[in-house]
Amino acid sequence: MKFMRPTIILSWLLFSFSFVVYAQPPIEVIYLKPSDIFYSSREDIDFVHDIMIEVQAFFASEMDRYGFGPKTFDFDSDIKIVRGKQKAEYYDSAEAIQDETFQLDYDTQNKIVVVFLAGKKNLRNKTASGFMKFFCWQWPGAASHPDDCNYLGVIALDNPLYILPTTAHEIAHAFKISHSSNTVPNRVNLMNPPHTIQQGVKETLDKYGIRYTDAAFLNESGRLTIQQNLQASNQVIDADVNNDNRIDLADVELVRQAMQNSILYDTDINNDGITNEIDLLIVKAKAHEAITQAAPALIRRTITSWGQLKRR
Repeated sequence: MKFMRPTIILSWLLFSFSFVVYAQPPIEVIYLKPSDIFYSSREDIDFVHDIMIEVQAFFASEMDRYGFGPKTFDFDSDIKIVRGKQKAEYYDSAEAIQDETFQLDYDTQNKIVVVFLAGKKNLRNKTASGFMKFFCWQWPGAASHPDDCNYLGVIALDNPLYILPTTAHEIAHAFKISHSSNTVPNRVNLMNPPHTIQQGVKETLDKYGIRYTDAAFLNESGRLTIQQNLQASNQVIDADVNNDNRIDLADVELVRQAMQNSILYDTDINNDGITNEIDLLIVKAKAHEAITQAAPALIRRTITSWGQLKRR
């Protein structure tokens, strides 16, 4: 009996959204050292590890800021070192880097590999400091499933001033978050970063943020969870603004009023010192959650994806 090889579809990550309902593998981290890079890699490995920790903490902070708890991704802290066969100038495309660092895994959905490339300040003909590419497949005789994909991200390691937002941005793409021109209250939108940065000044993540809609999507997708190795947040989200022991549209209206005028109630839902659009979004979500929980239980159908069936 002759088996057909699955058809591979390669695409650049642009706009793609899907919901994931099963456990997610940790992000694999690779340090790629080209053949003409001779300096010690120990400091670089520690640097890469610290970058991943800071990006991990960034997602936890943003999810917590929107009232979803300090959820973030997991990554394998045992960073793999790959000694490249080619010089640094050769590694400018996903195809060149893929050959030595990335293997498509048909049995693992949403596998993410992030490669930190030594000896490079930029990539793709000097137009980017990082990129994320996805590799999706379609099984013969079945409709394509958006979660049948693996992801390869590449970060230029010799661009230390901008490496934190670059890494966070590309990992967000692997979570199926697309570019957006929308603003983020009190933050720079991570998915619409500035095209110019202040020379000689390291960009930190504390000035960046993600949109509420993206945080809500990540919360529903199951891509992020509360990691045991991160310090638990002490923040308590109390959306019962008028203290009547329920969260409803009255609380939403009070927050809306407080955004325009001072009122007697505490409307700073996420305790960041100001009542703004984020507080309004949080109390709306909490009110919707409360209304849903109070509604009669409905018969729910279990939907099984092809990705789950093919492993049975």
